[in-house]
Amino acid sequence: MNVHRVQPLLGPHLHRLGAPEPFAERISTAHRRLLHSGIGVVRDTEVASRLLRDAGIDHLIVKGVVFAAVVGDLPALRGAGDIDLWVRPHQAGEVELLARAHGWHRRQRADRLPEPADTWRWRTMVRWAHEEALDHPDRATLDLHWRLAERQAELGFDFDEAFERSVPVPAVGPSVRTLCLDDTFVHIAQHGRKEAWSTLRHLVDVVQLVDTRGPDMTRELTRAHRNVALAVLTASRIAPWLETLADSADSRTRSLAGEAWENCLSLEYPLNIRSALTGSDARRARLRYESWLARSAPDWATRRAWAVNLAVPLRGLVDPDPPLRAIPRAGIRRLARLVNR
Repeated sequence: MNVHRVQPLLGPHLHRLGAPEPFAERISTAHRRLLHSGIGVVRDTEVASRLLRDAGIDHLIVKGVVFAAVVGDLPALRGAGDIDLWVRPHQAGEVELLARAHGWHRRQRADRLPEPADTWRWRTMVRWAHEEALDHPDRATLDLHWRLAERQAELGFDFDEAFERSVPVPAVGPSVRTLCLDDTFVHIAQHGRKEAWSTLRHLVDVVQLVDTRGPDMTRELTRAHRNVALAVLTASRIAPWLETLADSADSRTRSLAGEAWENCLSLEYPLNIRSALTGSDARRARLRYESWLARSAPDWATRRAWAVNLAVPLRGLVDPDPPLRAIPRAGIRRLARLVNR
C-alpha cells in the first residue's frame, strides 16, 4: 500500500468499505503522516516559488501538490515528494545558484557536474540532460527542470507555450502557477510512460484527470497524443469505462497498455525498488526497464533520443576527466541536437 501511494484514496472510506480494524488503523496512521508531510511540501513549494518571483524568473510548478489542487483535492493530500520546478533552459544556471544560496545543495553523486559558470560543460549538460535534483536539510527536494522530458517535443509544447496557458494555484501560494489541464494531462501521460506505470497512484491520477476534464475532451486528447491513449487504456483496468475514450488507439497501444498494467501490479519498476537491486538482479531490471522505454516510445524521434542518451552517458561528456575525451565538441553538439530535436 505504501509503495502504491494510494492512502489518500482509501483513508476517508475505510469504515464504509468494512476494512478490518488493524488494517484500517494502519492505513489511517499512514494517511495522517502523509498529510503532515504534504503540509510541509505545500509550504516549501510556496517558499521556492516566492524566491523565483522575487528574482523576476518565470517558472511553473508541475505534478505534486499543484496536481492535487488542479483535480480538486486538498494539496497536502499529495503527501511527501519533490518540488518539480520548470524554467527556461537559459535560466537554469541562475535558478540553481539562487536555490543554493538559500540552502539547497547538489547531491554527493553530482559533485563532478559542471558549475553554471563553467561555459561549454554547463551548456552541454543543459543540452544533454533535462533536470537536476537539489536537496535541502530542512525542505523538500527541488527537482529543477529546464525541459519536462528528455525530448521536449514528445509533449508537443515548450516552456513559453505552457507558461502562456498556465493557471494560478492560490491554494498552494500566490505566486504559484502550473500547467493548464490539457498540458497537465499530456505531461502526466508522458511521465507515467517514463516510469513504466509503476504504481497505482499513476493510474488514479489519470482517472482524476478524466473526471476533471470530462470524457469528450479526453477523447480528443487520446486521438492527438499516443501517450494519453496509452495512459487512458492502462487506467481502464481500475476504471473500465475509460476504455471507450481511447476508441482510436491501435493494437500496439492496446498491447502496451496490457503490459503497463502488469508493470504496475508487479511493483518491479518503482525507482526506489530498482535502485536497491544489485548484481544480476539490477542488470535484469535495467534491461526490462530500458526495453519498455524503447518499445513504448510514441514515435521514432523519441526512440532515437532514448538510444543516444543510453549510448552516450552524460558524465562522459561533462566530467572534468571524462572517459570519452576523444569525442570532439562539435560531435557533442550534433548529438545533443539529435536528442533535443
